[in-house]
Amino acid sequence: MRIEIHKTPGLRNDLLLEIARSEVEDTFFHIANRDCFRQLPGLLRHTSRQDPNVRRQVNACKIPVEEHLKLLTEYGHALLDHDGHPKRRVIVIGSRNVGNNHGFIAWQKDENPKLFHIQGDPLNYPSYSCLVRHRDGRLAVRALRFDRGRVFEGDAEVTEEIEWCVFANWVLRDGKVVSVEGVIEQFYDIRHVLAFDREREPGRQIEAEIYQDYPGRFRENSLRALREKGVPRNRFLHNCLGLSDDHLFILQQEGTIEEVAHWLKAAGAKDGIILDNGGSVFCWAWWLYPKGGFLFTAPDYRPASSAVIAFVLNGPAATHLPSGSASFSVI
Repeated sequence: MRIEIHKTPGLRNDLLLEIARSEVEDTFFHIANRDCFRQLPGLLRHTSRQDPNVRRQVNACKIPVEEHLKLLTEYGHALLDHDGHPKRRVIVIGSRNVGNNHGFIAWQKDENPKLFHIQGDPLNYPSYSCLVRHRDGRLAVRALRFDRGRVFEGDAEVTEEIEWCVFANWVLRDGKVVSVEGVIEQFYDIRHVLAFDREREPGRQIEAEIYQDYPGRFRENSLRALREKGVPRNRFLHNCLGLSDDHLFILQQEGTIEEVAHWLKAAGAKDGIILDNGGSVFCWAWWLYPKGGFLFTAPDYRPASSAVIAFVLNGPAATHLPSGSASFSVI
């Protein structure tokens, strides 16, 4: 495992973590209060004002990272001991657009219903770029469709191959950086792509024009704002996962979607996705004192998470070292 962290106030605040695939024993995906989220509309972007009580209900469904790990342990995965200390070498990142934003659906073999989405999601993507955990443990990014609990890739049914999958923005495909023009409609919170201040009247006007006649004209309006209205690009903080044949890469860095894709490619990834953004971004690691902790967070980090992905590495969290005069360092 290789970790690079840069924290220079006002200049850089980013993380790159590289893990050999051979080190990953399993990968778990967990949605907090799944049934609660399914009954709610998430955090609406296409309306100028959402009922504050509904927003509070959405946020009340979220839980801290440690609670996600506790629930995974209760489900039989034994990640924590009874005092909350890690029993396994675990790295956790968020998938926190799930439960908040349209488009971010998930499919879980052992849940009922298997397909997860929030109320009001138009479910209108021809296919969904998903991080897939196969039943043999492999991770991949695949373009999938969903129909009554079944999963398809193109015309082929692949339901029996998949343990779980979750939508994410596919920005690096087979070594090629994806241009925003091709996927802009998949960023329901358009602020992750375009820069405007919704607290001021000019920004509110831009936002209203983009979401006019949503979802039918969302792509058209977003491209018009970019190409004709001159709305600048936003360099947002993104939580990214990259995959190569031999390694996975966790990148958390500010940039446009093309920039983070280039950085994933430079790190060695062939495919790369964006899982969440802004104040949702974190990386939790098992070795930090006293019960695991945050290796990296956004400056405005919001602790409660709708959904997380936990990478369980080979071996126990604690190692019994031989006595001796040398100092040992073990992670």
